[in-house]
Amino acid sequence: MVDKYVNTRSGALLIESRQESCVPGPMPQRGPPNATGGTPFFSCGVRRRDKGQIATGHSNNGSNEFLLKILQWNAEGVAKKKDALRNRLYEHKIDIACIQETHLTDKIRLSIRGYQCKRMDRAEGTNGGVINLVRNDIQAVEFTKDTNGNAEINGIRIALKNREWLVYNFYCQANKQLSLDAIDIPDAGCLILGDFNSHSQSWGYDEMDHRGEEVENWQIDQNLQLLNDPEDQDTFYSRRWRTTSTPDLGFATDDIVKCTTRTVQDQLAGSNHRPIMLTVDLNMKRSFTYTPSRWNYKKASWSKFASRSDILTTRININTRQIDKANKAPTKAILSAANECIPRGSRRNYIPYWSEELQALHEEVTEARVNVEKEPSVDNNIRLKAKTARFRRESNTAVRNS
Repeated sequence: MVDKYVNTRSGALLIESRQESCVPGPMPQRGPPNATGGTPFFSCGVRRRDKGQIATGHSNNGSNEFLLKILQWNAEGVAKKKDALRNRLYEHKIDIACIQETHLTDKIRLSIRGYQCKRMDRAEGTNGGVINLVRNDIQAVEFTKDTNGNAEINGIRIALKNREWLVYNFYCQANKQLSLDAIDIPDAGCLILGDFNSHSQSWGYDEMDHRGEEVENWQIDQNLQLLNDPEDQDTFYSRRWRTTSTPDLGFATDDIVKCTTRTVQDQLAGSNHRPIMLTVDLNMKRSFTYTPSRWNYKKASWSKFASRSDILTTRININTRQIDKANKAPTKAILSAANECIPRGSRRNYIPYWSEELQALHEEVTEARVNVEKEPSVDNNIRLKAKTARFRRESNTAVRNS
């Protein structure tokens, strides 16, 4: 052991103490102990950079992998869950957290070491609200969208890997208008994450409601891709109804979908919503997958289509010797009228063989499943097996014929 002292008025003062052959290192900085009185956590969970090091704004595990990690979570009140949230952010090295239902007001201060807080509190009441937590080494510009008190939309614009990204944090109560038209969607580099409070088979519900239809039409119109999969684990548990569902959705432009993985995590701090982690591989080259456009008949203007079809077909010259050209002319006229009067869009989860008959059979299976769970009798079980067998048989036939 080697000790070094310096003389002062008060006597000898120890300035260094170390063991021979050992190189002294700095002690890890510690934060305050957890509120529960547990083991103190190390502040090194938040990445720091040395003096002169350039901020890159991405997670680097020491190799050439550059991953952007985003946490999506409906907290149902974040103030009392701050410690658990902070530990989750540090544990998974989250770059951006999009949190809904913060229940914050201007009288409640919220800060997490290592992160910028971009928050949007609800003007009236104590519920609702969204907040974006962005690592300090990522340059982020905040902007909000005015929806006249309906949906809460708070966005951030960040620059990573020499390109611009937009991340929207979205929350809308079930009794409020979705106001999806307020979101400006670029052609690339955009994510929309949040709680949409809408039902659709595309994200795991047994049926579609009017809000789910509105979300799907918006998705088609904006050429967005759904990050959810119907087979993913449900994110929400209703204590009142004792059921699970997935109101927490994620949408992205086509360039982001293939380089993004979505993982539903374990519950956090007692919220009824599970957090979701999205990992975006920034190393993956941008690729645009062609998704065939389909006619959106629900938004077609049929009266205009009939009128334009009549006008365009009457212009066809039938007194011609060019038979092939004459045969193609009616088809060209009808397609031209359709392009003017029927919107087109694309959807990744579109099922080409699905029909109203299959939908009705699927609903019968759902009803039989509910009945057998309520009353597990032999007759109900037989009905469920019969309905399921018929649905599978008709589905397989439809797939073969598609």
